[in-house]
Amino acid sequence: RLLELNPAAFGVNQMLGVLVVLQGRADEAAAIFERETDELPRNVGLAFARWGQKRIEEADAALKIAVERGAAKVAFQIAEIHGYRRDLDQAFAWLERAAQQHDVGIAYTRSDPFLEPLRSDPRWPVFLKKIGLHDEQLK
Repeated sequence: RLLELNPAAFGVNQMLGVLVVLQGRADEAAAIFERETDELPRNVGLAFARWGQKRIEEADAALKIAVERGAAKVAFQIAEIHGYRRDLDQAFAWLERAAQQHDVGIAYTRSDPFLEPLRSDPRWPVFLKKIGLHDEQLK
């Protein structure tokens, strides 16, 4: 409904596109992300969609722009991209950065579907403990 009211609303296309990526519909997600008027969320989104489309060079280019323009703003989302790509070392590095920056995305770490590949890594419980989201800290 928000898109009907204001198709250019900041970040709405990115949020919708992320949901579509999670459904495995990368082509549709790419078209949604292309409508995003702000360059940073558009490129964050395209980093997901192009990877899902197996358009690796374009995914890498979008990720590069996201990192260059948003390292101080979207560290958690960059970690998500690396998680989606199954690049665990980079995903953990960006999670650490997000934690240092007090990125609000950190609150979603435990439930974030893009971080699923990290959950079997021995660094996962250590990181959760560091940010106060380990099972024993939530009792």
